[in-house]
Amino acid sequence: AFPEVTAHGADHAQVELTRDVLRGGAGAGTIVGLYFRENAKAQLRSWTEGFAGQAGAGAGARAQQQVQVVELCVVDSFLFRAGPLKRVLLQGLRGAPDGIRSFAAFGKLRDFQHALGISNRLTAYCFLVDGAGRV
Repeated sequence: AFPEVTAHGADHAQVELTRDVLRGGAGAGTIVGLYFRENAKAQLRSWTEGFAGQAGAGAGARAQQQVQVVELCVVDSFLFRAGPLKRVLLQGLRGAPDGIRSFAAFGKLRDFQHALGISNRLTAYCFLVDGAGRV
């Protein structure tokens, strides 16, 4: 199962990602793109934008109802977890392409990382999560 994590959207609203977004999403599942460092964001976008574009163009509105695309920026640096830098990071989520929902998770998230089998935090990862929250 995709591990529980508290995240914030561009509007600063706090959500429980697994419960509120992944299981609460309409349709069959979710492509979850994950990155820990800003330099991995371009790599992730090459995957998520391509998928969001194909889902929208290939099968029309039906595909968009069945699959959602979510990007999650995982921030464990104390410098970015508090104060004005956190606000700047959340404002940067507003630049997400159409069809992609962006969130940021802040804090010591080593257990989250290990639950997904992530060993390299310098690269991006994509997971397919079904409507029940299974990876």
